[in-house]
Amino acid sequence: MSKIRISLFIIYTYCVSLNAQDSSFIKLNHLHYNQQDTLSFTCHLQNYKNDNIHFATLHVWIEDIETNRSWKFRYPILNGESNGSFIIDSSIRSGKYAFNFLVQKSFFALDGRISNYTISQKEINYIMLTKDDQSYTNNFSPAADGSFRLKGILFQDTAVFVFSPSSINTENTLNVEIKSTLDAYFSADSSTTKMVIIGEVNQPQTNSSSQNIIPSNVDYQFNYSKFYNKTTLPDVIVKGKSKKKIEQFDDKYSNGLFKNGNARIFDGLENDQIARSQNFIEFLKGRIAGLNILPDRGKYTLMWRGASDLRRVSNVDLFVDEFQVDLSNFDFNSISSSDIAMIKIYPPPAFLSAGGSKGAIAVYTKHGDYEIEAKGKYKFKAFGYSSPETLWKN
Repeated sequence: MSKIRISLFIIYTYCVSLNAQDSSFIKLNHLHYNQQDTLSFTCHLQNYKNDNIHFATLHVWIEDIETNRSWKFRYPILNGESNGSFIIDSSIRSGKYAFNFLVQKSFFALDGRISNYTISQKEINYIMLTKDDQSYTNNFSPAADGSFRLKGILFQDTAVFVFSPSSINTENTLNVEIKSTLDAYFSADSSTTKMVIIGEVNQPQTNSSSQNIIPSNVDYQFNYSKFYNKTTLPDVIVKGKSKKKIEQFDDKYSNGLFKNGNARIFDGLENDQIARSQNFIEFLKGRIAGLNILPDRGKYTLMWRGASDLRRVSNVDLFVDEFQVDLSNFDFNSISSSDIAMIKIYPPPAFLSAGGSKGAIAVYTKHGDYEIEAKGKYKFKAFGYSSPETLWKN
């Protein structure tokens, strides 16, 4: 597998005990907002700077005081500093909200174990596919019992991690178990609650500016159990009628522009031709009129004849589970052919990336009930950090 340096992977050991912070470590731009306003916050941890703590995590857990509706977000703290903002959507009801800010001295990391790991396998490859259309590949050597840790990973929203053996042409039967250090357990080093008002709420008369009304928090008690294991990313369930299995899969897992009806679909659920191929790009050779797949020093150049770019560079975008990957660094053997549920081919202009003039290949791996026949478990979705500017909505 091709190796690249991942600048976002930073390894540090937290060996200094952290001192308690007072509530002044969080500042809000206002305490009273209307829908469509922007609520901004800054986090300044002087003790972290003094103790030379470089990386930590700020959790922002919001609760509607009246309905108990809750939201969870988290942000990286770098050198004691963090900031972010919420654009308040019109769907947020008027009322009083508790903004609970909690500091955790951990940074995102993955702890894992490969239950069927053997020393002869040596290194394990992995690829990380992020929501911002980036892909990163690297490898690691597990301990003798198959355990490993990937430290200090920084990405927004969610990412998909795929693990595979380093040996070429080896079937992927890895049985991997992973957990995120931020989601598996929680311990707050510092915390504070800020009460804010959204919209028009009955308040006692005051001479102060409405932007500086301080809601009473005397009746509010922060309850950690209300928030634990909750997410702001709901599952979407699409019910299918009497359709073929591949059609049901397409309905459930194709989103937005990927639902384009002009795409040609190859079935990996009820047809074993993809599973029997060396990798999915070798399977596609000669099957798509107008698509040239050219070996290029261990990689591939994907050329669609007649497209606007006539140079010998790829003019076809590649997506894995709707995450765009970088062809120059992507290892086509990192995804087992037997793990592929569906391949969709979009002729140019596919309009799946900027400009829209390119063609596109979208590879979907097996999910949920469709994973039953898989021989291993080696693909996971993980939650990262919130965007610095987040739309807060119901």
